[in-house]
Amino acid sequence: EHLVASFGALVTACKSAQAAASAAELSAARQYAAADRLDKAVHASRARIDSLEAQVSRQEAELDRRSKALSGAMHREAQREATLRRREREIERMQARLADKLRGGAKAQLIEAPVLATPAVKGAPARPR
Repeated sequence: EHLVASFGALVTACKSAQAAASAAELSAARQYAAADRLDKAVHASRARIDSLEAQVSRQEAELDRRSKALSGAMHREAQREATLRRREREIERMQARLADKLRGGAKAQLIEAPVLATPAVKGAPARPR
């Protein structure tokens, strides 16, 4: 009877050990699955980060290209404005010279007008203007 009781206790201990081992295996499997999910999430996050870094790099390159294009356009516009200002000053100088010539010509006509209006010979008609 003592032997049967000891054997029963041994069977119970074995079943208990088996249950504990099964529980440990299940826990390990759950932990492995959780670790696997975390690993996949880390890989997905790294892929997303790589994708975002590539996108940022492309956007920086595009921004740099546009910045250079804008800088070039601003430089060309400044050159055009300088050219226009030079042309305006040149036109103003030409207009001033022309006005001076016209004023000089008008003075000459005023000075010459009485001479042209007076007949060279008494009784001869005046020269046409």
